[in-house]
Amino acid sequence: MNKIIYLDAAASYQKSNAVIDARVDFLRNKYANSGRGICARAVDVDNMLENTRRVVADFIGANAQQIVFTAGTTDAMNMIARMLAGRVVAVSDLDHHSARLPFEQLAREIKVCPLNQNLDIDLNDVPVADVMVITAMSNVLGRAQDVKKIIAAAREKNPNVITVVDAAQYVVHNDIDVSAWGCDFLCWSGHKIGADTGVGVLYIKNPDDFAPVKFGGGMVNKIIGNDLILNNAPDKFEAGTLPLTQISALGVAIE
Repeated sequence: MNKIIYLDAAASYQKSNAVIDARVDFLRNKYANSGRGICARAVDVDNMLENTRRVVADFIGANAQQIVFTAGTTDAMNMIARMLAGRVVAVSDLDHHSARLPFEQLAREIKVCPLNQNLDIDLNDVPVADVMVITAMSNVLGRAQDVKKIIAAAREKNPNVITVVDAAQYVVHNDIDVSAWGCDFLCWSGHKIGADTGVGVLYIKNPDDFAPVKFGGGMVNKIIGNDLILNNAPDKFEAGTLPLTQISALGVAIE
């Protein structure tokens, strides 16, 4: 069964021994919950979480407080769509269903960006929109888009456009520098780069400008009467117990 030729990395990447060993070591020797304890093991898990957050941030040219852990690209896109509900959203036929359907459900209006003869987003015909969804690489065509130029073209039409980049396929093939691109949101899934399923990354350029769309434990600073005071980003976006086992090997996969 193991003597196979695997050609389906676009769907999900096989796991290295280093990733498998990191997960097993965490489960066997280091497991505890994060953000909820003061014993040595719990503190070690908190440190692992923040160290991994820094590795992810460095990997895409971001700051640690801009990195939110999610369950994957689909989860992240649904979160973004809820944050930006009720706006005019530009999408394209390059978009994966996970990048397009959440916005189609929640947008005030959908506009479709035309493609040129090379099946790239037509930089000369980008529509005016409040939000621009950009698939950095199609999972069908495997062709990378010039994200920086697309963002610049969208901002020529609307300087205040909010740009959302789906980097699920792109992340394993090319360097990402969110600062150079100037995008407002970007997301990708860990399993695409050899980490496990169930963990993803959401980058938010200005996290203080947006309210969380998921609620639960770990995000609350305090409650005074009817007033809810949330933790700062990224904690306010990470309600509930995070996929700690998957996160424990994410930095290893990146390295």
